[in-house]
Amino acid sequence: MYFHGAIKTLLLAIVFAVSTVSCEKSRPPKNQNEPNVRLDPVLGKINTFAAIMEMNLRLSEYTSCMLARQFQSMKVNNEFTRGMITEATSSCELYSRYIAATRQTYETIRVQGKLLDRQFAFAIYEHNGESAHTETEIGLFLDLASCRAMEVLAHEQGVPTRQCFEWRDPIQKARKR
Repeated sequence: MYFHGAIKTLLLAIVFAVSTVSCEKSRPPKNQNEPNVRLDPVLGKINTFAAIMEMNLRLSEYTSCMLARQFQSMKVNNEFTRGMITEATSSCELYSRYIAATRQTYETIRVQGKLLDRQFAFAIYEHNGESAHTETEIGLFLDLASCRAMEVLAHEQGVPTRQCFEWRDPIQKARKR
C-alpha cells in the first residue's frame, strides 16, 4: 500500500493538471484499458474537493492494479517481487472496494447537484519517502456504518487510518470558524 505513495502523488499532480485543462472536453475512455482518471466535470462543478477525492480513488485503483499486473508479468521470481505482487494486488482490491462503497454517494451528489447534508470519510496514512507519511482521505460515504466498514477493511489489510468523520468542504469549514 505504501510503496507507491510518491508515485501516486506525482501521477495525481500530473493527471490533475491535464484534467483541469480538458475538464470541459471530458470524454469516455477510448477502450477499457485506458484509465478513466479525469476529474468528473459534473462533480467538479458541484464541489472541487469531492471531485478530487473521487478521482483520487480511481487513480489509486488504476495505479495499484496496473502495478499488480506488471509485477505478475515479470519473469523474476524472488521474495521482493512476490512481496510487491502481494502488496499491489491487495491495494488494487482495497481501492476497488472503496470505489464500490462510495459509488452511490457520488451518484446521489451528481443527481442532486449538491453535497449531501451529511457524508463521511476516513483517512489512510501512506509512506511517502524515508520518514514522511501522507494522509489521504477516503470517501465519501452515505453513512457512518459504511465508512466504518471500509475503515475496518483497511485495518484488516494492515493500513493505518484515522477514524471515520463527518466530511465537510474544507472551504466551507474554514468560513464557519
